[in-house]
Amino acid sequence: MHKRIPSPQQRPDRITLPDSWRDADVADGFCVVAVGDIIITHAIADKLARRSPELLDILKRGDVVVGNYECTAIDFNRYDGYPEALSGFSWLLSDADAPADLASIGFNLMSRANNHALDWGAAGLKMTNALLDDAGIAHAGTGGSLAAARAPAFVNTAKARVSLISYATTFEANAPAADGLGMVPPRPGLSPLRTTPHRLISPQDFAVLKRLNEQEAFQDHYLLRTLHGEHSVHLGMALHYRVDPNAAPGTVRIHYECDKLDQAAILRDLRQAKQSSDFTIVAQHTHEPDNQCIEVPNYLPALARSLVDNGADMLCGHGPHQIRGIDIYKGKPLLYSLGNFCFMDNSMKLMPMDKWESREWLAAEAFVGPKGITNPRLSTPAEFLEWKRVVGIFSEPVWFESVVAECHFKADGTLKQLLLHPIQLGFAGRDAERGIPRLAFDNDDNQQQARRILERLRELSAEFGTVIEIETVQHGERQSSVGRVVIAS
Repeated sequence: MHKRIPSPQQRPDRITLPDSWRDADVADGFCVVAVGDIIITHAIADKLARRSPELLDILKRGDVVVGNYECTAIDFNRYDGYPEALSGFSWLLSDADAPADLASIGFNLMSRANNHALDWGAAGLKMTNALLDDAGIAHAGTGGSLAAARAPAFVNTAKARVSLISYATTFEANAPAADGLGMVPPRPGLSPLRTTPHRLISPQDFAVLKRLNEQEAFQDHYLLRTLHGEHSVHLGMALHYRVDPNAAPGTVRIHYECDKLDQAAILRDLRQAKQSSDFTIVAQHTHEPDNQCIEVPNYLPALARSLVDNGADMLCGHGPHQIRGIDIYKGKPLLYSLGNFCFMDNSMKLMPMDKWESREWLAAEAFVGPKGITNPRLSTPAEFLEWKRVVGIFSEPVWFESVVAECHFKADGTLKQLLLHPIQLGFAGRDAERGIPRLAFDNDDNQQQARRILERLRELSAEFGTVIEIETVQHGERQSSVGRVVIAS
């Protein structure tokens, strides 16, 4: 006798998946090797094989090797686009063979949502994604529409089917993708998570702003736009001030709020990613509050925990070009910033004219010299870029020291072991070597470099209750250090 289909009155009001969809299902010992920003200009595999085979060995241990491709890979024989008027502070560019080169050293998953994704326009974005596809590297975070940019990428390994979603909180105004509507075509771009910074100030300082708002002459200059109630004010077009009763006069603390629609869309696609795979990685690119800040922006810890609650098995953060702390939540690693893996922008061979004519660099030339450094008829791109680095914000070793995270998981997707391998990117070497990663050592000319990098990360992670033990390891005649995160039983 056949069963009858339940009538509408007998069906549940809402059909939901069992809670087990959040669970990971991987082979015990499944390994993710995660790195930060990859700003690469040309192939490096052969050089790594000569100069840092130890680093290659670490990458080869990963079932998944994931990073953030923060460049545009272009074959100028086929490229039909142009550099955009807006860039993510620089028009980053890599050779067309860079994606395949990264695949050859183990990379098989790449996030793409970052502030440089649209440096060379939609044509550059499309070509980069095609070259990653050709190299066999799955990628997420950009696409021909918002739906495509938000969609997860998948890679199948012997130990798990893995998904990745990628979004950015820092980007230029022309970068977010958009879906089509009727006859309006979609816009290529990245998956955004918009944030609004609110500057928290003391009641006394807020009272000053309120008095200024009441002055007609001040309003006529369009400096103070609108007063919202007794405790919130918008100054200019983008400055938001709020009262913090605990703030001392003369101090400002930035509090960020995430766009609710963006966050809801990201969480929805995260759920879909996990429901279609065994293990899910979330990649977030953020520069907030700014590159110089070692603190994690206020919104991120709560957001990261929400990601885990909605199916994420780990967070890979990048953006500020230096390491930030590590948190562990429900056995899942939250890597708030892995710094740089490659930082090779000083070796770009081609730059748009906008770069040479940038007002800030012309002003820097006039202030510090030498005369003619911003003139492409007098200086090579390498000379200009190295000068720009030295007079700019990337003149210290901290930008060229980072870690590679080697994450091993139990069958249920919780951490089994998290090893942190310190790397250095040739800060003190030749210009052509600067930005290329190598495993850091302790007994080279730069004494105790590996241990010093790990000690910095240990200090940054302490606020999250994360304990990192530092151990000495031997590589032939050379001595290095490795960090081991203590995982609560």
